[in-house]
Amino acid sequence: LKIHASLASVHARNMCLKKNVLADVHLHVRTNKCYILRQISLKKNLYESIFPN
Repeated sequence: LKIHASLASVHARNMCLKKNVLADVHLHVRTNKCYILRQISLKKNLYESIFPN
């Protein structure tokens, strides 16, 4: 019974870690997307200021 309980807690901890890692990755991807979009809009603004249409 003791072994089973420790296995369950290890499993729970692993699930928790996995969830945190996924959340971090998701946040990282979202942050990158925002960063990339911002870079694109900055370049677009720069381009439009150099070449007004």
